Amino acid sequence: MKFFEILSQKLGKNEDKTLIDFVEAKADKSVEDKNSRLATKEDVLNLKVDMEKGFRSQSQCFL
Repeated sequence: MKFFEILSQKLGKNEDKTLIDFVEAKADKSVEDKNSRLATKEDVLNLKVDMEKGFRSQSQCFL
């Protein structure tokens, strides 16, 4: 809370809110960007199924 009080004294009420909103938006975007690159449980399961299908078809070629 001290940070916001100092910021408000230095910038003024409107400017500190604008700066805080900007920083929050940047942080939210950064988190969203990183989360969009993460695999979900469904992604991992689908990959596992695809890999198992590939291994089965390859092993049949060797028989």
